[in-house]
Amino acid sequence: YQVSVDIIGGGNVSGAGMYTVGDTVTLEATPGFASVFEGWTGDFSGNDTTLEFTMPSESVNITATFEVSTLAPVQESVDNWLESSGLGTFGGIVLSALIIFFFTIFLSFIKAPMIAIIITDVFLFLLAMAFGFIPLWVVFVFLLGFIGLALMYMRGGASHA
Repeated sequence: YQVSVDIIGGGNVSGAGMYTVGDTVTLEATPGFASVFEGWTGDFSGNDTTLEFTMPSESVNITATFEVSTLAPVQESVDNWLESSGLGTFGGIVLSALIIFFFTIFLSFIKAPMIAIIITDVFLFLLAMAFGFIPLWVVFVFLLGFIGLALMYMRGGASHA
């Protein structure tokens, strides 16, 4: 039987073709430049780039959807670096939080106005969210950021303007 894959957006899929009933079918989605993989739909579905299923006694039609993302190359580079360094997702969480925390401290040392510090923290938070690090640790990042702000006020480093 035939496994057919339609592709929406910029990417490639390997593994389509002819299979016998009971075979293990593995489809692999590879996003193109500036694209991210959104998911599989059709006779089988999923969100991982690899879709594995047992071939039924009929042809299978699946659609792989890719979306354009201007941050995809940067996100992929960061993800690859975190994985190759052994830091993984937790490393991304800690790295993002530390960047926000130390940037906040830096702004306090140059006596930046409080509004500039808050705007910068929110911008860095949104940037981290765009990289996909935020959903599991929103509170963690803001707690570190506000601890940094509290430390600045306790030592008198930030102005109230």
